[in-house]
Amino acid sequence: MDECEVNVLKVDLVPDWNHDRKIDDTDRGFSDQGQTFSFWKNDDDDSGDLGGNDIPGHGTADAAHSGVDGVRDLVDWFPVFLDMKATLDILDYSQFIFVLTCPSANSLNVIYSDLTPADAGKYLTDQTTANAIVGSTIQAIGANGIQLTTAFLDSIKNDGKGIVLVEAKNVTTQPLRLRILDSVNNEICAKDLPLKITGVEDMYWRVNLRPVIPLENNGNPAITDASNLPGTGLITDKRFVFVHGYSVSESAARGWLSEVFKRTYWSGSLARFYGVTWFGNDSQAWYFASKTPNYHVNVIHALDSAEAFADVLNNDIGGTITLASHSLGNVLSSAAITKHGASVAQFLMLDAAVAIEAFDGDPSEQDDDMWYTDWPSYAEWLWCSEWYTNFPSGDGRHALTWRDTFSPAADVAYNFYSSGEDVLKSHPHTTYPGLWCYFGGEYAWALQEKRKGLNWISSIGGSTYGGWGFNDYYWDNDLSAYVPPTNTQAILSRPFFRPGGSELADLYVPTDTNQTDVGSQYATDHLNFLLAGFIPSRTLPAGANNMSVLLSGHNFNMQTPTFQTGWPASRNNTDWLHSDLRVVAYLYVYRLYDKFRDLGGLNQP
Repeated sequence: MDECEVNVLKVDLVPDWNHDRKIDDTDRGFSDQGQTFSFWKNDDDDSGDLGGNDIPGHGTADAAHSGVDGVRDLVDWFPVFLDMKATLDILDYSQFIFVLTCPSANSLNVIYSDLTPADAGKYLTDQTTANAIVGSTIQAIGANGIQLTTAFLDSIKNDGKGIVLVEAKNVTTQPLRLRILDSVNNEICAKDLPLKITGVEDMYWRVNLRPVIPLENNGNPAITDASNLPGTGLITDKRFVFVHGYSVSESAARGWLSEVFKRTYWSGSLARFYGVTWFGNDSQAWYFASKTPNYHVNVIHALDSAEAFADVLNNDIGGTITLASHSLGNVLSSAAITKHGASVAQFLMLDAAVAIEAFDGDPSEQDDDMWYTDWPSYAEWLWCSEWYTNFPSGDGRHALTWRDTFSPAADVAYNFYSSGEDVLKSHPHTTYPGLWCYFGGEYAWALQEKRKGLNWISSIGGSTYGGWGFNDYYWDNDLSAYVPPTNTQAILSRPFFRPGGSELADLYVPTDTNQTDVGSQYATDHLNFLLAGFIPSRTLPAGANNMSVLLSGHNFNMQTPTFQTGWPASRNNTDWLHSDLRVVAYLYVYRLYDKFRDLGGLNQP
């Protein structure tokens, strides 16, 4: 009987299924199951280390460009291992043609890399590797495919390499295909990687809280389900919920949510991602250079949206939730937890634009830089920040303080702050709190606190009531000074601080003989309004400072090598600014997202 030797060609296309930045046996196992690999098309507009537009479909799509649009663009590429060393060991591959194709022509771009499976994600975390990829030639997979070079095949056979980086240009459900042809173009072997490419927003849940404002409209949050989810074993029942911050339009929020999703994805999160949009840009206008001058109205919106958000968290999202919030979004999330019973396992406070005293009312947390220069000569019981202490606990005016407003949230909170903050930077109390810094961004949070009561126009960077303004009733022309009353009873109905106009008159109505608590009721009915623009904070913001009230190990200074992997040269310093978790390329900040993963166990069942 004649013997026949049969060679079986082993060829596989293995992506980083669990996006842990390496391709290993776990990923081979998912490929063996024949699952479909889900990813997004590259339709934002990145630029360099810091620039561009993260909004899907806005600007010129990166995938339409001839090169990689800087290291910020690299999160929009995925590695695929061409696992065929065993085949190359038995084939004289100089006699064969190896072609990457896609039936949907011009839907995919490819870059050859020098990566191995073990470091398949190194282009996302290593500057030298990233810069080499940025300078590489992009090849479009056209109708005839791309013939693999001999040098690339040699690297697979001899050096254990074989990683190509793939970029999706269009929506497609057609596979990436590797074909092996003989010298006369007969196909002797082919292997597919099934793909489902959609817009990135189809890969996560979107929660829109904007319809709930104004409250009198009785609007409901809008929830859009994800439609392009990973397969079995690649998504867990854990939830990661991200809330953007202040001065973010509905359109810009799409960029924030999409970019944060991509970054948590590449840090290995298998959790269900929920991106939350809320109305935090009221007063934003082109004639203010697209800035949002009325900070206080957006604090009100954050507080007013909290009940609806808590309902979404508890009843629509549910499960084990890691909640991450940026900037003023922390007021929304803190209120949802403490005032409306939202249940979360971890609360990640990112650049939190919230006074430390909201979580820890201990007087030791107060800072001299948070009071206005003209007030130290007056007893503190006259100050607006202390007015609440003159009322009993049953009076609505006793609640007119930020102190301990959110203290229950401290039990689950982690404070990610930056000692290099700009927006949350401490403003010296010896310097007049003018408006120019407010519009420039630096000191913005401190200035809106310190300009409470000092403005003549409430809508720009401060308010016309409460705060650090004086009540002209107490002005003495002879002394050219404000002369305070000598007893606390007087300031209940005629405060030493600026009382505001007629709209606040009821706040100062004393309890009459019929026990009609007009002032108390006004404070209760308008609490969010008064917290936002009336009551000044006496402490620094959490997002630029350590919070001693938190559990041990729950404070993280992002401006350290623990979270910074180098820094963009164009910055000329290593300051971690207010929105750098999104602005600065993932390459430099990936350790922050890795920490999110670890704290929430987001890569675990």
